[in-house]
Amino acid sequence: MYMKIMFKHSGKLPIMTVYRSGRIVIDCPEPMPTQLDGDTSGEATRLTVQVDPRSLLVRVKGRM
Repeated sequence: MYMKIMFKHSGKLPIMTVYRSGRIVIDCPEPMPTQLDGDTSGEATRLTVQVDPRSLLVRVKGRM
């Protein structure tokens, strides 16, 4: 599965649905634990996530 994600496989993954968005809001009927960059940040019933355009830089080692 991870290879499909890494190489942007266009086929469907049976355990994952992929969406693209600059901003999402998740509403839960009861408090759920949350994390920020792997660190716990308490419980919430609403989570808003926003990614600024061009804010993520990924570097990979070049081929030799």
